[in-house]
Amino acid sequence: MADNVLSVNSTNEQFEVAPNQLVSKKSRKLEKKPLIGDKNGGGGSSAALEHGAMGNSPAMSTTLNDDSSQQSSIGYSIDAGNEETGQLISRRTLNTAAGVFAPVALSQFSSLLFLRIGYLIGNGGLLVSLALLLGCYFILILTVLSICAISTNGAIEGGGAYFMISRTLGPEMGGAIGLVFYIANVFSCALYTSGCVEGILQGITSATSGPVNATIVPHGNETIPLEFNGYQIYGIAIGINLTLLCICIIGANFFGKCTNFFFLAVSCIAILTLIALLAQNPITIPYAHSLHSSELNLSKVAGNFTGPSIATLKSNLYEHYTIDYNNGKQINAMTLFSVLFSGVTGITNGANMSGELRNPGYSIPRGTLLALSFTFCMYCLLFVATACSTATDVLQYNYVFMGYVSFWMPLVYVGIALATLCASLSNMIGASRILRAVADDRVFGNLFNFLSWGCTRNNNNSSSSGGCSRCLTHNEFLGPLLLTFVLSAGLLAIGDMNSIAPYTCVFFLLSYAMINLSCMMLSWAAAPNFRPQFKHFSLISCGLGLLSTVVVMLLLSVLAAFICIVVFGILLFCLYLYHLKHPSAEIQWGSVAQAVLFHTVRKYLLKLDFRREHVKFWRPHLLLLVANPRTACPLIDFLNDLKKSGIYILGHVMVSEKSPCDLSEEYNRWQELVDHLKVKAFVSVTESSSLRAGALQMVRVTGLGALKPNTVVLGFRDAAHPNDFLTMAGSRYMLRPSKSIPSNWHPIRDRKGADDDASPARDRLPERLSLHDYVGLLNDILRAGKNLALCRHFDALNKEHIIRRRNQPVRYIDVWPINFMCPETSTLDDTASLFTLQLGTILNMVKFWSKNTKYRVFLIEPFEWPRDFLTEQQAKIKETLASVRMNAEIVSVPWKAPPKTNNQLEGVTVQSASQTSQGIHDASNFSSALTSSSSSSSGGRGGDVTGEQLTRLTAPYLDDVNSALRTHGTAAAVTLLNVSPPPLDVSKYQAYIDALTIITDGIGPCVMVHGVSKVTTTML
Repeated sequence: MADNVLSVNSTNEQFEVAPNQLVSKKSRKLEKKPLIGDKNGGGGSSAALEHGAMGNSPAMSTTLNDDSSQQSSIGYSIDAGNEETGQLISRRTLNTAAGVFAPVALSQFSSLLFLRIGYLIGNGGLLVSLALLLGCYFILILTVLSICAISTNGAIEGGGAYFMISRTLGPEMGGAIGLVFYIANVFSCALYTSGCVEGILQGITSATSGPVNATIVPHGNETIPLEFNGYQIYGIAIGINLTLLCICIIGANFFGKCTNFFFLAVSCIAILTLIALLAQNPITIPYAHSLHSSELNLSKVAGNFTGPSIATLKSNLYEHYTIDYNNGKQINAMTLFSVLFSGVTGITNGANMSGELRNPGYSIPRGTLLALSFTFCMYCLLFVATACSTATDVLQYNYVFMGYVSFWMPLVYVGIALATLCASLSNMIGASRILRAVADDRVFGNLFNFLSWGCTRNNNNSSSSGGCSRCLTHNEFLGPLLLTFVLSAGLLAIGDMNSIAPYTCVFFLLSYAMINLSCMMLSWAAAPNFRPQFKHFSLISCGLGLLSTVVVMLLLSVLAAFICIVVFGILLFCLYLYHLKHPSAEIQWGSVAQAVLFHTVRKYLLKLDFRREHVKFWRPHLLLLVANPRTACPLIDFLNDLKKSGIYILGHVMVSEKSPCDLSEEYNRWQELVDHLKVKAFVSVTESSSLRAGALQMVRVTGLGALKPNTVVLGFRDAAHPNDFLTMAGSRYMLRPSKSIPSNWHPIRDRKGADDDASPARDRLPERLSLHDYVGLLNDILRAGKNLALCRHFDALNKEHIIRRRNQPVRYIDVWPINFMCPETSTLDDTASLFTLQLGTILNMVKFWSKNTKYRVFLIEPFEWPRDFLTEQQAKIKETLASVRMNAEIVSVPWKAPPKTNNQLEGVTVQSASQTSQGIHDASNFSSALTSSSSSSSGGRGGDVTGEQLTRLTAPYLDDVNSALRTHGTAAAVTLLNVSPPPLDVSKYQAYIDALTIITDGIGPCVMVHGVSKVTTTML
């Protein structure tokens, strides 16, 4: 680049030639090349702002207040009735005019005001241009309404749009958008700096009247050609950036004064140009007619400025699309829309300065809306004045025609330079505020800690608007400002800024979409605390704003939109994983997603009517009553699989004779346990004076609406020694050190002598039901209409051993649907048997179990059955299972009646020999019970059937049942048994528990089930 010399040509001078003089193509205007260098090292002098597809993106400036310990010293007010109610404490020094109105208005003007009005009117005509302007401002107004609503709903601190989004959508979404904001502002800063350089250079050359390549330095009566190489132009750009850096370091107060000056200057130039369009005498304006012609003749390349004329207005009413003489591309309505919209997207510049505003709640809505109104009116006046005063061909082929109409030609270039300088300044100060806000929020952890170099954050002693003598040691934004300066300087060295412009504009539009989404979700959630003082918005306006911004993103550039969304998605995903692994209470600002979920769930939960439930759509809703979570971890994990898309509730009863206490801490610890075990379960904790009463209370009231448990699960009451799976070495449930779950939470009770322990520590131990209360609770559960499941030996369940490996025997889900305690009343198609089969089938549908185990059903085969009858019964059984779509392996177990004996269970009355011969061990009873044609059902409690059966159960018979279960279940991963309901006779409670204990001894993880509800159907 150093070996090439760049000639700076005056845009207006290329047309100032004698009537017969030929104008070479070499003397074209500066718009054709980028500002800083091309791929060969030479530099063009056209900034990206003058390119037709360039996005005049606004500065998304944000600022951050000090941390929470210092926020009390920051004076602000959200009173919309009086702008001056906020005290000028710390760095809140900007009023509505300097902090909101001027930055927004200048960003709406940018270079579009002087460079693209002729482009729009000449190609689209006045009607189409006004329609496009109305469309653009309609979209902007929708987003502004969302900004106003959020900004008046509470105290707005530093961070602007980033602050609004992060505090509404959560740290993940806010952090991703914050970094996208920063990137967009850095790119925009470089873009506008390049435009400012061009305005300065064109203003210098337009002030001379010498040859095409001219200098302002006289040499006698001649002029010396003024030439700049790429390094010199780059040095000018760096000098401008350095000036902007100094302004930003000095502080927001100085920034406000500069902004006011820039706004007044640009507005005066725009008004003078408007007056010139209406008052100037008719003149001839040259233009570049052909991009491809090497020589141009003035007689063919000049058009008229007629002044106000009806004929000129009629000629400019309708569209006359042509080829852009800058790049040779065909212009259409979408091209005009993209150019116009990309120049008026600075609506958040006021909100971005929220940290420096005295009263953000007052200034942001009023300043933004006034700025939009002012710029809209100015554009409409200039559109009409241009359409009725300038010929179409001039508008199409000379985008800087205003310089010829103006009272002084360089004035327009001064306006371009000032507008772009202010835009660049806003982007630099905005980028620093964004990065400072993201760093202080620690959304990315310690990634941006290095930005704290050289600053002392003490609002009581200094402010960002303080004097220069202390700005280097007390400016909290020094680090972000230096980083922004370095990055923008690096971007300026690239040279081709036009290719970056669409991405910058799309990044800003993405932020506007998130603002509309935030307001829409707040409105949709209808949270009582969402009470913005600004009332002129609705859910529809937010939705339309969101949709329109997304559509405009795609219209501007599909590729740029896709890339920006991908970048945003990657940032969002990374932040989600980071905050999932490193949660922090400091950034739990509350996510509106939770409010929307609540609103949606509540709405549809009310529509979920339990009276319209159908057996076709039955699913298990489980309530597991947990005495001690430390010993129940494998069972909790297993039932998480068994629930199969149903609801799953972990219930715990705390016994206390004292007055009710706050259970929030206990509830939080249980929720931490749920997160640790990674189960999808709800938690229900209650307090009662007795364990049985509390458990029954939980069974009856747990759930909401139609989402109530239909199956209650308990651990089996035995004398087995419990294991602490949260601390046991090698346990997959071992708990890492956590403040939420202390090591002394629910210590394991020593069951030997625990009931006699009178120490104070006993009150903190989990209670254990007595035998009477335990069996009585089982009856209470069945009376409440719930299915019952008792789980035993789940301390032996280890999923690592179940995983199928090479050269390892297959594991099974074993189901015994016949009730061994009373087979006379048990058939394969009764309610209890089908419920047991249904649970086994559901478990086999879970991915882990279907992949690593097989499902088999055991059927008893009495020894006296003939072979033909046995084949017939097996066929009927398979048909029964097929009718309810249960795909299982059927295993027949030969059953031989045990010898008759009077050695009965302890506590059971000795029966006569005749009773024993007709007892449950008689094979003839099995024959009648196991035929699938029986119509008996055990769904109800019709009398104390279990109590009658318990008087007939003999120890040898139960031993034989247990032997059969152990013999055929050596490869079982889990066994499901159909059992009888508990007896109603209190004196037989012990016999019932003893019978279940003998049957299930040594058989591995076992679920004893008694179902009372119909769960299968053959209906389509």
